[in-house]
Amino acid sequence: MRHSHHGAAALVFLLALAAGPRDASAASELDACASLAPAPDAQTVSSCLYDVARGSSPERARGVQSLEALRSRRPEDPWPVLYLAHLSLRISRELDQAEILYRDCARLASRRGMIPPEVHARIGTARLLQKAGRLEEAAEELKTVVSLAEKSGSVELQGRAAMLSAQQDMAEGELEQAYSALSTLWPSVRSSGSWGFQREYLSAFSGSAQQTGRLHEALKGFRELSQLAAAHGDAPTEISGLAGFLNLRLDALNEMPSAADRIEILAMARKLLAAARATERPALGVNGHWLLGMLAPLPEARVHLQRCVEVASSPQQKSFCHGTLALRLAPSDPAAADAAIHEAMTQARQSGDPFSWAAFWHQRMRMSWSVGPPESALRDSWEALDAIEALRDLQHGTSGQPRLFSTWAEDYYWLSGKLLELNWTEDAFLAIERMRARTLIDALGLPRSSKTGSSRPSFASLEQVRRALGPDEAFLSFQVSPWTDLAGDFGGGSWLLVTTRKDTKTYQLPCRTEVRPSVDALQGLVEDRNKTEAVLSATLYRELLDRALADLPEETKRLVIVPDDSLHRLPFALLRPEDGEPLGAIYQISLVPSATLWLRFRGQTPSAAEKLALVFADPPPAGSGASAERGGAFVDPASLGPLPGSKREGESVLRHLGRGSLLLTGAEASEAHLKATGLDGFRIGHFATHSVADSARPERSFIYLAAGDLKQDGQLHPHEIAELGHLRGKMVVLSTCESGAGEILRGEGVMGLARSFFVAGANPVVASLWRVRDDEGLALFDRFYAHLARGESVAAALKAAQRDLIDDGAPAAAWAGVVVLGDGSQVPFPEGRKAAPRMLVSLVGAVTLLTAVVLILKRRNSSSRV
Repeated sequence: MRHSHHGAAALVFLLALAAGPRDASAASELDACASLAPAPDAQTVSSCLYDVARGSSPERARGVQSLEALRSRRPEDPWPVLYLAHLSLRISRELDQAEILYRDCARLASRRGMIPPEVHARIGTARLLQKAGRLEEAAEELKTVVSLAEKSGSVELQGRAAMLSAQQDMAEGELEQAYSALSTLWPSVRSSGSWGFQREYLSAFSGSAQQTGRLHEALKGFRELSQLAAAHGDAPTEISGLAGFLNLRLDALNEMPSAADRIEILAMARKLLAAARATERPALGVNGHWLLGMLAPLPEARVHLQRCVEVASSPQQKSFCHGTLALRLAPSDPAAADAAIHEAMTQARQSGDPFSWAAFWHQRMRMSWSVGPPESALRDSWEALDAIEALRDLQHGTSGQPRLFSTWAEDYYWLSGKLLELNWTEDAFLAIERMRARTLIDALGLPRSSKTGSSRPSFASLEQVRRALGPDEAFLSFQVSPWTDLAGDFGGGSWLLVTTRKDTKTYQLPCRTEVRPSVDALQGLVEDRNKTEAVLSATLYRELLDRALADLPEETKRLVIVPDDSLHRLPFALLRPEDGEPLGAIYQISLVPSATLWLRFRGQTPSAAEKLALVFADPPPAGSGASAERGGAFVDPASLGPLPGSKREGESVLRHLGRGSLLLTGAEASEAHLKATGLDGFRIGHFATHSVADSARPERSFIYLAAGDLKQDGQLHPHEIAELGHLRGKMVVLSTCESGAGEILRGEGVMGLARSFFVAGANPVVASLWRVRDDEGLALFDRFYAHLARGESVAAALKAAQRDLIDDGAPAAAWAGVVVLGDGSQVPFPEGRKAAPRMLVSLVGAVTLLTAVVLILKRRNSSSRV
């Protein structure tokens, strides 16, 4: 791109075209600026003239002229040059000229030892370099900015340097690192009192939160940006905040689309464009043009997308506008679509931005299926998934990868649905496997692909699944997405793939917009404990499983299920045909995060340790400590009361398994003990304690234990669980509340306590989808261990225990929410366990019976293991 030396003149000309007669208010603005001219340096008057030039006054052109005149009068002062650079960038879009002016300002400021204008100028230069994809040059500017900001001692300049570092991380694809850096800055930014600083921060923070999948935080950030902008009379920033809010609204509606939602988005986009026109800042309308280009009828859409390209201010934006134009033109004008997609590719490459490159391939994949042969479209589709996964691999940290990956999950659903429509089942299965539980797969160190140079895991194939299945086993893989997207096009659909040793069959299911509300309603009915869930459980059985289970071989006794979306919260054991028994009484059910992980679990050998179970039960009540959030309310550990039933539960484990087990209660059931020894030497770790699942911030979930020493707080958080040693091959039983629940990220699955035990190497994990009442936990796990001690598999023991409670007339809440996660076919005690001495059995039995009577009398007021 050639450098232009006529940016300021062109800017004056453009503004002069819109300038009308001078009015009194404009005159007073310029007069006010003129009165500031005697200041020692030109910062104050330059800032004043800049505000006039970028505002809505008819005298904007004279504001620019006055700023140019100030620069001429004070040629060695960097401040007028800095503000002219801002104007070249933000109004005339003369990016080359802005870069020249920023560099001139930095040179002048450095010569005079003026750190603030040099920092601002170098920040402006670095941002232009980032937008142009010149990341190495931007990194060099960044080093100087950080050094100068530290030297200045200014909190604001140091904050701006930190923001620039985060933006460099974003430009290099390090989105999680950028978010982490920005999330800690807001208190100092807010206290600075500088609206310009706050504006830049909220824009950067909201964007990073959105790109890393933290949509709630991004929504809050954009809303605050708009509100503060309105309070400061900053219409352009108010519009930018509204545009960010609108994009987030679009993301939410894409998950659960409807025709009414499409009308809502179109109306909001038109309002956004109208507001942008009122400011006479065309670039502010880029989001409105893009949204209308995506959702409006084609003739209007084409106009908006062409305008989107014209007003876009960066290669990233231009690439996305071109790519969307290609998608809209593909069905009716393939040649024009091809030209547009190639321009999108050129702009994405120019940007040097991994996010833009992934976005381009997202559009290229969908266009290829519209205009090309399926074989060619499939090749482009694998390239698209490679680009998404390359962006994912740039993220560091256990939360960054799954959150970013979840924002791209719809591409995997869409591709798999396309392939299933063609009956390309093997390829469809591979596409969806590439999405599932990727961070967990990486954490467990699964073998890499044999493909030369590939860093991706070797994903399971349907043939591998078929070979691994037993003759009485079926593998059910769900994928749940909309059949129609917000634009009215194909959305991927909902499917069930059922694999046995013989073959794989596919079944179409209701879409996400129908399944989610039904699953939520079922849980609510179960919690009511009045057995009104029967009708809905039969409906969900009919919609999700009826045809598939009817087609299974008669000898099928075991189901291995890969849930998806809201089905992670679904108690499959509760579903039943009308007038039939629930699945929990018919099949041994195991839930797994993916086929790839199931094959790994299946290949593990159960621990053969001589000692049997280590049980943690009924730690003492907590002192005050950090709180966790559940359902929007904060839970203080000090509010967690005693669990007398949990101690009896631990005693029943010892009674059924005999010698070789250890029960820790009270102060001995400590975090310090667990961290010191893990489950070393034991086959099973059993936790009969309180736990809290924080669905908003899973990292704050915890299992409550005694502290054990001054270094511990008694709250065993997910990252601490993941770091536990000696868990490989161990079975973990979480007789605690909501231990199998947590935040559900598309593609990754449930981010919660049970998952953390997988990361630590445990398999299988028995957990609960909802709250466990103290007496009901005792009843279920007493029966579970009785069956386990007879040499049954984990899934078979749970089925038998649930069958016992069903026969006893227990409510669904007492048994249906406990699930086996991982390989439920494992048999911890293949040799069976000898009964404990008769006297001990009689004594423990009498105590247990007495306790049970007391608990039944107190049943209505029984505590739960929250």
